[in-house]
Amino acid sequence: MIHDAARGLPGAGCDPLVWLSEGERPDTPCAEMARYGVLCVQLGEGSVEPPYWGEAMRGETLSNATLWWHESTFARGRRLRAAEVKTEMSLEFTGNARECLAAACRMIAGEAADLAADAARWLERRRGIREEDAPTPARRAWPSNGAAVSFLLRQARRSALSRLKGRGRQMRWFTSLRRRSEAHYAAVGRFDREGFEEVPIPPGSQMADPFVVEPAGKTWLFYEEIPASTSRGRLSCLEIGKEPGQFSQPFAVMQQDYHLSYPCVFEHEGEYFMVPEPAGGRTVQLYRARRFPEEWVLEAVLLEGVEVTEDTTPFFDGEHWYFFTTTRQPFLETFLFVSNRLDGAWRLHPARPVSSSVRSCRSAGHLIRQGGRLLRPTQDCSVRYGYGMAINEVTRLTASEFEERVVARILPDWSRGLLGTHTLNSSGEVEVIDGVGCHR
Repeated sequence: MIHDAARGLPGAGCDPLVWLSEGERPDTPCAEMARYGVLCVQLGEGSVEPPYWGEAMRGETLSNATLWWHESTFARGRRLRAAEVKTEMSLEFTGNARECLAAACRMIAGEAADLAADAARWLERRRGIREEDAPTPARRAWPSNGAAVSFLLRQARRSALSRLKGRGRQMRWFTSLRRRSEAHYAAVGRFDREGFEEVPIPPGSQMADPFVVEPAGKTWLFYEEIPASTSRGRLSCLEIGKEPGQFSQPFAVMQQDYHLSYPCVFEHEGEYFMVPEPAGGRTVQLYRARRFPEEWVLEAVLLEGVEVTEDTTPFFDGEHWYFFTTTRQPFLETFLFVSNRLDGAWRLHPARPVSSSVRSCRSAGHLIRQGGRLLRPTQDCSVRYGYGMAINEVTRLTASEFEERVVARILPDWSRGLLGTHTLNSSGEVEVIDGVGCHR
């Protein structure tokens, strides 16, 4: 039941109550208002009306929404979920609220679905979250006319400068590699910016999402290629030679009538598999190499009918298979699935979602074993799409539990003129990374 600005609903017979008002809250015990208490959304941290305009006015990178659960009173609560989204810097006063409100709706819907599926389990898990003093709703004030005019002038200037800076330049994704295994992230536990060489591509083309494998002593680079004069990506491959500057001619390995990207290639029991990302698709498909590296056949559909197909990345811990996959806009969330077999059946992991932050959500390559640690590279899209990477240490991963924490970031500063970098992988002697910059 959704209710706004009520003074209390004793005996209303609700299960959960969703409280949307940021105004004064009643003293009525939450348990009397609804059987499973009250869900409240905290809309950002600002004091400016309307919500989320203040974050844009102050030029903040992130805007957030927090879902609270009040079991006893509004004064105490548990943080069930929190979402971080990129602040939308536009001339629209309310434009920044769109993604934040989409996040709030999805968080409420997710909790409601879990509660409906198994109320006893939902209560057990949610009561395991520490209860704390809940924030008092902020009194928001409308900005002055002067502040509004200043905001409009600043945004207009920012837009004009951006167009002027980009005039005559074209954004181009490219891939670089280095051949020193002792400098890999898996070896040193940090990102070394030295020793990269750019992989050559045809003029006007773009190369991103690099993955590298080494069967039978040869090194193969798989990547998303966007040929010149088109915006539709295909999956291509080339062989990396032993010496600097040695590369075979590239060739396409998968092409459809829609955009393809993120050719997540991996080996299992002597065979090679790939999970590509299909643009606009609602399936996660597993391909097997019939004739490596050029011929691939559909092996299984791991997931279908849901909008979670961004940068799907499988991982095998020796007992269970997992894959991480991310929802599409307007709000990015990463979910984890688990199975006893690579080809299924797959089930949604109980720890869901595993990330709701634009700073560490979409996968950015294979998981990395570094010493005794397990690291998950993810994209940081807080400044722009593909701006940088966050390295997350996975501290707990079982068929029923998952925990991770950000331990490092890779910024677009390892090459001159970079504006973004969003995929990191390695195999054997070769480590690969992509980047994007403006070129005349």
